[in-house]
Amino acid sequence: MTTGSIFFLITIVIAICGYMLFGWTTLESFYMVVITVFGVGYGEVNPLETTPEKLFTIFVILAGTSAAIIDFKKRSGYDLRRYHCVN
Repeated sequence: MTTGSIFFLITIVIAICGYMLFGWTTLESFYMVVITVFGVGYGEVNPLETTPEKLFTIFVILAGTSAAIIDFKKRSGYDLRRYHCVN
């Protein structure tokens, strides 16, 4: 398991727990994390009415996307430095 995979799983668990702390059910929390991280765009399961809920969702988006990119990069061997125009 790569560092990116571990970071991704930790992000998912923290995100589910975070939404549960906002009073959502486990299924609602899991569904919200999936549609948020993977950018499906179905809309929120429950309205995000407070600033902490909105900020937490921003964190989930950034952390989940970053973890997915890190995991992809590690698994594929893709090296961004190879394509850098400046030496």
